[in-house]
Amino acid sequence: MARRRIGLGSLIGLLAILFFGVVLLQRMWTFHAALSLAQGNAAHLERLYEESLNEAADWRNKYDTDLKQEMKTNEEKDKLIQALKARVDMLEKANKEFDKKLLALKVEQSAEKQKHGKFMGHGADQI
Repeated sequence: MARRRIGLGSLIGLLAILFFGVVLLQRMWTFHAALSLAQGNAAHLERLYEESLNEAADWRNKYDTDLKQEMKTNEEKDKLIQALKARVDMLEKANKEFDKKLLALKVEQSAEKQKHGKFMGHGADQI
């Protein structure tokens, strides 16, 4: 049987095919890894998106709650201001009435002083 000799060209061709096969396998593996990473990133980005939506909803709820509380506080403040204004008006009215009564009493007192002064003056002349 005759043995076949493998030539140097065949060996170089075989090594070239082996090299290109390894390069092709490396590229396929890199592409697959990038695809898997992209899918993982997509899932991660989707989780981040959902978390950000939840956080935005939480902030919106907090804002709505704070707004309702502020509106309630403003309503209570307005009611208190109206009650205080009514009380001040009532007190001012009562103060005006007291001023009128005080003036009337001063006039009456002055009249009494004059009346008693004349009376006392006439009595002193008679004695």
